[in-house]
Amino acid sequence: VATLPPAERERLEPLPPNVRAVEFAPLHALAATCSAVINHGGAGTVLSMLDHGVPQVIVPRMQFDEKLMAAGVGRAGAAVVLTGGTVGGTQVREALDRVLTDPAYARGAAGARDRMRELPSPNEVVGTLTGLVRETAGEAPKPVDAVGSAGT
Repeated sequence: VATLPPAERERLEPLPPNVRAVEFAPLHALAATCSAVINHGGAGTVLSMLDHGVPQVIVPRMQFDEKLMAAGVGRAGAAVVLTGGTVGGTQVREALDRVLTDPAYARGAAGARDRMRELPSPNEVVGTLTGLVRETAGEAPKPVDAVGSAGT
């Protein structure tokens, strides 16, 4: 399954019969069915796949934090990261073959998933931060005005 906007689908050559291009699909539903994923390194895609322990081939865009996200997943042993200039189909295919055949990537993805699931929830973090502010401030925190500086 290739999730692509209509403009990108129109630019594609005919796809093999075992490939289906769709505009949108919920990534968590797809992740549960995947042995590996090729993606652009966006946080939503990368983290959805890691949450399901899916190894990845990441070809990061250089727009936001995709390169940093990809590097971290690569260091975790959960992805092959392809960067530097033009990345072609042969490189992507070889990387995908490596991710699918070397069990180290599945272990890396499972380990990353397990570490993510051990992290505290946002509710737990807020409680911890609130407690720290109360302990260290000795007084109620000062209100923040509309431009973000503490009132006097």
